[in-house]
Amino acid sequence: MTDWGGMLKAADYVGIAQALLSEAENLNFALLRDDPRAAIEEMPTVTVEVQDTLPHGSCGGGYYDRATSTIYIHPASPRRNNFTLLHELGHHFQQHHAEWAFVLMDDLHPLQRRKVEEQVSDQLAAEVLLRSAVTEETDPFVQSPALVMAGLHESSEASRSAALKHVASVLMHQAKWILAVADLDGRVQLATSTYGQYPPKRDMIQPGFARLAAETGVGLTRRNFTEGLVYQRGRELHDMKVEAVLDYTGMYVFVALTPIERFGMGNVVPAWYLCGRNGCAVEDYCADVDSEWCSDCKEPKCPGCGDCRCERVIQSTRCPSCNVTITAYEAAGGLHECW
Repeated sequence: MTDWGGMLKAADYVGIAQALLSEAENLNFALLRDDPRAAIEEMPTVTVEVQDTLPHGSCGGGYYDRATSTIYIHPASPRRNNFTLLHELGHHFQQHHAEWAFVLMDDLHPLQRRKVEEQVSDQLAAEVLLRSAVTEETDPFVQSPALVMAGLHESSEASRSAALKHVASVLMHQAKWILAVADLDGRVQLATSTYGQYPPKRDMIQPGFARLAAETGVGLTRRNFTEGLVYQRGRELHDMKVEAVLDYTGMYVFVALTPIERFGMGNVVPAWYLCGRNGCAVEDYCADVDSEWCSDCKEPKCPGCGDCRCERVIQSTRCPSCNVTITAYEAAGGLHECW
């Protein structure tokens, strides 16, 4: 007999997802992995509909309607749709399971129940998409987590977010990592932490990630993360090591950060910013309660001239030797060091 309450108490969301899959009747697992929509459409108890516009408050690219047992998805890339379909199928399995549904209803507050359901659905999607791709070579305790995320994404039908969430679930509370995937400009697409430190916010630009994307090219980049992880409201996380690798499309970078000190957490400190505008009396500044913040780059504006990183990027140039973007201030003062 499955100990649903015990797994819930232990926060064993992977085990719950595996149990739900093993107890699902007439489930074509191979087809579900290779073509989730075709497999779901073979199931008599659930249907799939495509909606161009999803209701306000829907998570990700779809939602599940329990009253009609219908999964609604928003048109997206095939990999993203695969993950969404399996995630919402996870909600269907959970809400209609004779034992697990009662554990959810009886043991959890509604807000907590929603969080647990989301976790289990994520793990169910990852279990289907990544089970066949998980080998000793994709063990993040053995290999670089960044390399594992990139490898899982390339060798399976899983999305980047599914690969990241899977690696995070393996490392959670057992190793200190901040995992992220960002575009080539350093804009965070998704991030999470496996320990008590905060991950960077989604959609926030991380200049250090953009630099890593430019450095990585082919293979793994591993070094101290001297740029610092940028948080909102003028804070940065330092004393971290970083590992990074481009995904197989060359359009995104997988990033994994861990504290330099074995028993450390990283060090959160106030962030200092260089202005770089010619003629501005302020060379560098730190954010305070009077700072004006840019809604686009999420950085404080210079108290002297009002510039933020948006303006500084426009004024920036590229180093002819290493092709890294440098500010006018660095160029004028000869402060740039090639990577």
